Amino acid sequence: MKKGQFLATLFFVWLVFVVSLALWWMIFSLNLIQKFHEQNPLSNLQTQRMMLITEGSVLVLFLFFGGASLIYYARREQRRLSEVQLFFSAFSHDLKTAITRLVLQGEQLSQKFPQATDFQKNLLLLEMQLENSLHLAQIDQFRVLPEPIDLRNTIGRLHTQWPSLQIHLQGKETFLADATALESVLKNLINNSLLHGEADGIFLRLYKESSWICMEYEDNATKKIEQDPSAWGLKLQPSIKGSGLGLHIVRRWMQVQKGSIEFSLSQKQTLVVKMRFLKSGTAHE
Repeated sequence: MKKGQFLATLFFVWLVFVVSLALWWMIFSLNLIQKFHEQNPLSNLQTQRMMLITEGSVLVLFLFFGGASLIYYARREQRRLSEVQLFFSAFSHDLKTAITRLVLQGEQLSQKFPQATDFQKNLLLLEMQLENSLHLAQIDQFRVLPEPIDLRNTIGRLHTQWPSLQIHLQGKETFLADATALESVLKNLINNSLLHGEADGIFLRLYKESSWICMEYEDNATKKIEQDPSAWGLKLQPSIKGSGLGLHIVRRWMQVQKGSIEFSLSQKQTLVVKMRFLKSGTAHE
């Protein structure tokens, strides 16, 4: 059941419950007044009954119309959110297609004119920012499709975007991950290393740990990290060089894949990222 349908059902159940509770209270109170009148005939039964029926009816009506209005506006906001997400997805897709064409043209331009390299880098950065924005808008509705991953194939695709980047891989273990999510994770980590650490190479190490396959990511950044990175990505942390969206997306991707991620520092004060994935052949729920 989708989140919007679940909330609508929850509101409806709540409305039925509180209205039923109010009706039960009114009927119970009327019966109680009736028994009290039988024991004390001098009490004004009719006045008390009319007062209780009037106040109880007003309470039930307020509960009913208030709950119905709540359900109506919740459903309307859900539809509006769906329309905004649909528009954003369509707009982002068209914009991404245009930027992809620009990237291809930038590659051809940089081959003819080496001074156009910075232009190509800025296009790639723009493309990644657009992908991150699109992923952030859709990640809650994203359907994870775990499959056995051979990291060498993913590295081959990364080389097409960063041909001068040196990527060293140690270990041959396969693990379960969503290909789109994994590629987005590595792209954002690499972009962070290049942008903030001025690195020109990364090291990936795969090894087994209990029921997990661990992948350690480390770069050879020339700029040392002076702050504790353990809380990076927990929330958006804008800086002069970026919005902080990339590392936040990395954490969200690992969360939806039922994995884990830890940021730490090496002895050389460079970034180390430890990610845990399910072993290939392990049930994924």
